[in-house]
Amino acid sequence: MKIIVGLGNPGEEYANSRHNAGWLVVDKIIQKIPAKDWSTSGRKFNAEIFETIIGDEKVILVKPLTFMNASGKTVAALINFYKEKIENLWLIHDEIDLEPGIIKIINNRSSAGHKGVDSVIKELARQDFTRFRIGVGKPNIDQKEFVLAKPTGQEKEIFEKSIEFAAELVNYALEKGIEKAMNKYNTRTEI
Repeated sequence: MKIIVGLGNPGEEYANSRHNAGWLVVDKIIQKIPAKDWSTSGRKFNAEIFETIIGDEKVILVKPLTFMNASGKTVAALINFYKEKIENLWLIHDEIDLEPGIIKIINNRSSAGHKGVDSVIKELARQDFTRFRIGVGKPNIDQKEFVLAKPTGQEKEIFEKSIEFAAELVNYALEKGIEKAMNKYNTRTEI
């Protein structure tokens, strides 16, 4: 089983913002699954939870309803409830250290200052889980203001393609394995 968590912030003002990249990828994955093939557990652990099978793998797709900086509480509650290994946790989030259009998969790394990832590492007291990092670019304004804003113009097009590609990449990793996905896609320089 895999627990796949898309990080984001609740509230209409954050919808489609750079910081909600993880939520948008989870939404895209769900949109591509026929409604008869997934179920929702509704809202528990302060999250929207969806269950499905992708390939041969049971998958729990999660959108925490906490704010980004408190995502770890939801993730820890889910790991404990499902009694799942940390290695089967996949986290999807925005990444300012990558240019727009770049997506990288990493494992067992520090948060590099990402507050949502910090929260997860703190609550789990471990960092040996997989992360899908969606590049949003370095801000030329205040970092918080930048990630909470919605991309516009050409950047919006690239952002939307990144969300689509990240959803495909998660599916590929579920079907072929995370190592194959890392080998195939981490060498790409853009979507």
